[in-house]
Amino acid sequence: MAKTNYSMVLIGLIGIAALVVFISLPSSPPGDTFDFENHPAVGLTLPQVELMPLTSPGEPTILDDLIGKVVVLNFWATWCGPCVEELPDMTTVQREFRDRGDFRLLAVSCDAVSSENVERLRSDTAALLSELDLDLPTYTDANGLTRGALNDIASFDAYPTTILLDRTGTIRGVHVGATTKAALRREVLRLLSE
Repeated sequence: MAKTNYSMVLIGLIGIAALVVFISLPSSPPGDTFDFENHPAVGLTLPQVELMPLTSPGEPTILDDLIGKVVVLNFWATWCGPCVEELPDMTTVQREFRDRGDFRLLAVSCDAVSSENVERLRSDTAALLSELDLDLPTYTDANGLTRGALNDIASFDAYPTTILLDRTGTIRGVHVGATTKAALRREVLRLLSE
């Protein structure tokens, strides 16, 4: 009987140790080793963009507004841990390039369903940005049209997802999962230099 209890305790300790190791693993690759170019949507044109300002004043954004600009489209959610993890890096990149006339970063806060409750989403997004002390203009894909267009050409199924568009509106990079400032900055500079 004592031997059985000892075995159970040992198995429990091994399980706890494995959980601690798993939790301490980084959720993203270190540094800037992300591969934005190895995705089936790269080289395709995003057929539709229809985004509304969410936490700051502004005009709706459609695909025609983005032609001639390098664009980072970042789809994220307040309830998504990796999304929250990358928000400071998105804010830094947005701040670095925002004064350029040929750059846009569109941080699209998303709800768990395609038809979103915009007022709740606005409140949740503003509260999170305030808690993190981030000044990041955000947008909503309230009717899911932009995500639907992306899903039509390449499966859209996870948050965060970051899409890079060149000046012609062609998808030049896709990353699913949290990215880093270094990786995103490298990709933006690459596209801006073309």
